[in-house]
Amino acid sequence: MMTVLRIALGGLLAVSSAMDIRERYIYAEPFWIFAAVCLAARFAVYEPGEAGVFLAAGAVPGAAALILSRISGSLGEGDAWCILAAGLCCGLEETVLMCITALLAVCIVFLPYVVVRRKGRGFKVPFVPFLFGAFVLICAGGVLYAE
Repeated sequence: MMTVLRIALGGLLAVSSAMDIRERYIYAEPFWIFAAVCLAARFAVYEPGEAGVFLAAGAVPGAAALILSRISGSLGEGDAWCILAAGLCCGLEETVLMCITALLAVCIVFLPYVVVRRKGRGFKVPFVPFLFGAFVLICAGGVLYAE
């Protein structure tokens, strides 16, 4: 069941990545539905206490990203919903690792671009494609580690 959720999250991130690159906008509604499905699946598969702790811990990075997006606007709200959905699906450790990997990739790719082109503060970077790439790396690493 959790493997199916990870595959669904990968598909949702892939579609959102294409949308983020093209339109610089992500619809939050699919992530709301996915979060509800994750909640239902966790409580159906695991005992309520164990599922509750996993979901509460996994929701922390996404909640922090939502607060950051509302307060500062430095992170888009769609990006924050992606992080929240990943947290509910993958858990705290993998979500934090995914966010760190995505931020590192953004820095590596866009820092030279910003320095050379002298882009200002208003320059918007599509974050979800990097989050999707980090998700794929972590899933591939988990498969290789498990074998």
